[in-house]
Amino acid sequence: MSWVIMLEVAGILLSCLMTLILLHSTWNNQHAPGATSFFLLMILNISWLLGSTIQWNLRNINYVLSIFKLTYLFIAFIPVLFFIFSLQFTRQEHHISRRKILLLSILPLTTQVMTWTNQYHHLMWRSFKIVQHGIFNSVVSSFGLWFWIHTAYSYGLIVIALTLLARNVFHVSSLSRRQSLLVIFGISMPLILNTIFVFEIIPGFTLDITPICFALINPVVVYGLLRFRVFDLIPIHRNELIEGISDGILVVDHLDRITDLNPAACLIFDLDENSVIGKNILEKVPVLEPWLHYDELKTWQQPQIQFFIAGNPRYYSLRMSTLSSKAGTTVGRLIIVRNITRLKESELAEREARRIAENRSSELEALSQFAGALNHATTLEEVTTSGFHVLLSHVNASAAWLILTRNLTPPILAAVHTHDGSMDPASFDSSRCADCPSSGMIFSKQFSIHEITNCALLETITRDTEATPHHLCVPLHIGDRVLGSLNLAFYEPVQSEMVRRNFYTTIAQQLSAAIERTSLFEDVQRLAITDPLTGLFNRRHLAYLADRELRRAVRMDRPLAVIMMDLDHFKQVNDLYGHMTGDRILKEIALRCQQGLRQMDLLARYGGEEFIFLLPECDFERAVQVAERLREAISEAPFYTPSDLIWVTASFGVSAKIPGEEITLENMIQEADISLYSAKATGRNNVKA
Repeated sequence: MSWVIMLEVAGILLSCLMTLILLHSTWNNQHAPGATSFFLLMILNISWLLGSTIQWNLRNINYVLSIFKLTYLFIAFIPVLFFIFSLQFTRQEHHISRRKILLLSILPLTTQVMTWTNQYHHLMWRSFKIVQHGIFNSVVSSFGLWFWIHTAYSYGLIVIALTLLARNVFHVSSLSRRQSLLVIFGISMPLILNTIFVFEIIPGFTLDITPICFALINPVVVYGLLRFRVFDLIPIHRNELIEGISDGILVVDHLDRITDLNPAACLIFDLDENSVIGKNILEKVPVLEPWLHYDELKTWQQPQIQFFIAGNPRYYSLRMSTLSSKAGTTVGRLIIVRNITRLKESELAEREARRIAENRSSELEALSQFAGALNHATTLEEVTTSGFHVLLSHVNASAAWLILTRNLTPPILAAVHTHDGSMDPASFDSSRCADCPSSGMIFSKQFSIHEITNCALLETITRDTEATPHHLCVPLHIGDRVLGSLNLAFYEPVQSEMVRRNFYTTIAQQLSAAIERTSLFEDVQRLAITDPLTGLFNRRHLAYLADRELRRAVRMDRPLAVIMMDLDHFKQVNDLYGHMTGDRILKEIALRCQQGLRQMDLLARYGGEEFIFLLPECDFERAVQVAERLREAISEAPFYTPSDLIWVTASFGVSAKIPGEEITLENMIQEADISLYSAKATGRNNVKA
């Protein structure tokens, strides 16, 4: 019989090897649903097989009974682990908790107690005997009450587990279905044989070959494990797939009535699943109306829809396909709505970044052109004309104007520019600058946007439109010194212009520098041609202007007169009252003389107390009258000082060009100087010609 024992041992070793393969594969996939419980189940299985094999080959009844009882340590917990495995494998692990596992284990634990204390109560077995089956020895017993309770409990758990696996067959893919069928087969065959043994369905069949059946089934299970990858490919239920998918799914019949939908669709469209079934889809989801006249919407079409959830925009792509019966008749449509909000937001962010980049490029080009225009300007008029033209061509403003203020003086309107060109600031009432909303912004140095509501200064610009202009004010300053403000009028809301603060700030810096530069240039020019004390033209510039006027008079044969004026005894005023008082009197005399002249007449300070007048279009007699009027303006009104009244007189000499006479400017000045000397020689305070 040695060959039989060798075959037995070989079969057992083969079964153990197969079980170890199962254990190894299960351990490598321990995170798969049911893998852990299946791993423990195989350990109990191989332990039961080894215990039964040892039991069958022992001859001592005490040893046989001890091993027999030991096998129940594994037998009692196999149904519990199989039940837990079925819940995990069918993805119903939410029914499992530590408390429930403990409750399921109460009866198997009680069975262990009943097994090892049976000699005191005989509730598991009433009697034992050893029966020899060829080379095998088996324990034949009569069962007690607790054995039948244990058996009913174990069979009940196994039947429930097999039922769960059988139901799972109808809700999974073909590959997952084969997995479930494999597990059902691997458990059902040993269960059937165990039932035959326990209930003695076959008379005389007293050897429990359930472990042997497990040993024979193990190679089949191992093949299925490798063939169908039981724990590599996790079975997915149809309900879990549909219920858990993030895309919204709606099924409508041929009358556009909702027949099914998943939770994602309920969440997207704020629907109640119980109340929308059977309702027309347009009644519950009107946003889909533009697309329902299509039978299908392919992936490449995918229209996008947008609506708001809790005030936030959401974007979805739409797909639609027809549902047909086996006969080919269209019975409805499947609508899939996919959330593409993140993709859309990313697309919008990319588009916004591209727009910002384009705007930055446009702004850099505008700043370059603006700087170029300002660099070529030498006067404030050129600065505003060329600079504002560039600025208005790059922004949507309808008008730009410049308000200047210096040394905290009231602001004045320096320039106004529209798309039609420059406007004369003199046509506006500059005193109304203080009423302009920008006036409060100038000294605060605040970048500001607001609406123009009561600004009479710009009513000429805004009177042709009914829209209320929006006003952007950018302060102009050099360091802490305020120059004024750049102002722009928009006829559209301009809150978006606030994000271009850096652009307008750079514009303001460039404009401020240009204004300061032209102001300094004008100051230098003015100092080069004017007398710093009186503000009148100096002798050099008068010579230039007089030479031009003389050539014009000769060319057009027109009269021209020259008057020389010298203050009488003015050195005594400086000696008695000081040079500061004398300087104030000189400035006052210059002002009185300017008030007595025409706009076209020229007045210059010729020397210390000498002044020269150039009178175009003025003959000899009228020149004498002008000189007399100026003399009276000086001599008949005193000059006031804090301590005294000062009377000053002046002597005048007149010369004039007669039409048709050829004469030089030097000759005319020389003749006027001779007449002035004659006036002084005859008592001063008179006019000589």
